[in-house]
Amino acid sequence: METINLTFSGIIEATDSTRRIIAGKILPFGEIGHTNVGDVVFEKGSVNIPNSRFKLLLEHDPKKPLGRAVNVQQTDSGIYAQFKVAETTAGNDALIEASDLRDGLSVGVKLNRSEERNGIIYVTSAELSEVSLVHTPAFASAAVESVLASKTSQKKNKKKYQPKKTNQPKVRPAWKTLPQHPR
Repeated sequence: METINLTFSGIIEATDSTRRIIAGKILPFGEIGHTNVGDVVFEKGSVNIPNSRFKLLLEHDPKKPLGRAVNVQQTDSGIYAQFKVAETTAGNDALIEASDLRDGLSVGVKLNRSEERNGIIYVTSAELSEVSLVHTPAFASAAVESVLASKTSQKKNKKKYQPKKTNQPKVRPAWKTLPQHPR
């Protein structure tokens, strides 16, 4: 069978700016995902992960890496991953945007075996090639649980402006001190 690249999305579940971690469900099992090739369901255990330190990209662009996977776990419900985000401007932006602007995780896989039933592709064998931070997730069940990165950053950077109080008298604007001329 010809190798086909599929991309689909989940939503980020947590970020941590101190440790620079983005974590989330990258692939649900048994759920219909709306991908670039149509509706797809991945069966439990259908995805091989040949390299556990795969890259996190921005919008599937290999020229825009953001980090690498540091932890990957398969459960009965799907595959979860944690990514260490690089200390770069793009990495900083990714941690901030992960809170709500670009809160999806989209997975690129090479499809090895599948069968079509009722217009849906059921994947029985695929190989994970990359994960991307994206703005539009494909799976309804993947929901954001908490985002610590941008909230922490915003709290540190947001200081309420309060003007300094001085003992100097108030100065009246010049237009208020000018004599009034009748019209």
